[in-house]
Amino acid sequence: MPIIAAILGGFVVALGWYRTGHLNRANNIHLKRLDYRIKALESFLPVWREIQKDGGALNRADVIEKLATARESFHLYGTQGDIDLIEKLVTAIEAKDLNAANEALPPLVNLIKQGVRGELQIVA
Repeated sequence: MPIIAAILGGFVVALGWYRTGHLNRANNIHLKRLDYRIKALESFLPVWREIQKDGGALNRADVIEKLATARESFHLYGTQGDIDLIEKLVTAIEAKDLNAANEALPPLVNLIKQGVRGELQIVA
């Protein structure tokens, strides 16, 4: 009888170790995904700063380059909704459609604000 209890105890301990390892791995993956998502959202901030400073910023090559970098980050790490918003803005800028760009910008800025705050669980 004691041998059965020892085997059963060992089995329970091994199962606990396995479960803990699995949960730790899932948590690590979640945290890494969170880091990359925040990085993608933050990649738009340099573009947003330039737009706020200068109304004609979207015609400058350095801002277009920053927008391209943000677009790459959104495609790599963003959700489909994120990608749709950045693509809407990029399409409007490429078409030189200022009204469409002005329509596309507020939802994207709101996504950045709410996305970063939401991911970091900041109540504002």
